Amino acid sequence: MYRIRLVSSAERRQLEIFQGKPLRPDPDQAVFTVMKQLAPGVRMRATVIGPRESIGEELTDAEAGSIYESYADLHPEMRRREAMLRDTYVRPGGASPDQQSGGLAE
Repeated sequence: MYRIRLVSSAERRQLEIFQGKPLRPDPDQAVFTVMKQLAPGVRMRATVIGPRESIGEELTDAEAGSIYESYADLHPEMRRREAMLRDTYVRPGGASPDQQSGGLAE
């Protein structure tokens, strides 16, 4: 399950601290957080730049998933982190929580 939303001012400031420089998207761009739920309560996040005109637009799970997966394909570290998280939460018997139903709630 996927979701995308505009980053909050606190998230943006945190990113700027981690990167050591301000985020400076072009005037027609905005900063978004795209999330993938690996299991209930377990999420991967990425920060992406997108068109400002899309603020407030409701994307489908497939559309948000396409954005997340495209980003992850370009950033192999995302795939490594996702694999590490999956290894951490695999339950005895081989079934991971993401093979069960559960919604993306925030």
